[in-house]
Amino acid sequence: MVLIITTSRNPSRRSRSFIKDLVAVVPTYIRVNRGKKTLDDLINIMYAYNSNGVLILYELKGNPSALVYYVNIGNKLQKKLLIKLSSIKLCREVKGFQKPIKVKYLFIDSKDIRDIQSDIVNALVTILDIKLSSDINVNSISEDGNVVKVILSKCDDCVCVGFKCLRSERPCGPEFKILKVINYGV
Repeated sequence: MVLIITTSRNPSRRSRSFIKDLVAVVPTYIRVNRGKKTLDDLINIMYAYNSNGVLILYELKGNPSALVYYVNIGNKLQKKLLIKLSSIKLCREVKGFQKPIKVKYLFIDSKDIRDIQSDIVNALVTILDIKLSSDINVNSISEDGNVVKVILSKCDDCVCVGFKCLRSERPCGPEFKILKVINYGV
């Protein structure tokens, strides 16, 4: 599933860095500089890349605050999901970070998501194109190439998200917290 990822207009440096970090770790993302492009322009870009949707990063006071997932319905972009973010840590701010190279798969361990709200897990599976460990053989894909494990944990009243390279066991992506998910039911 190819997904276009971009920012709101006039993004801050922090938002641009966050998008760059996500594109490095999520193999199905294609970054597009927004500039003056409208939502209708983004539909044309979706067709050019044969994309399933557009993910737009919005910010508040210069910091990434929400990811909104749009799908094309009748040549109009419709909101499908809104993921409210907080406490963004860019890759350069993560201790022990290693740069991911040619990531092939993202997966999540089915045992790690028992305590996590299902709407958050479903939203992450949708926008990150994550495979569940119950659906795949993790040992066979780890030999195939660079595999990244998505780490989810419960923190206070939110869910912490991180990325860890399977071979080196080191963080290889940004870290952030999800406060809530709104599903628009499109």
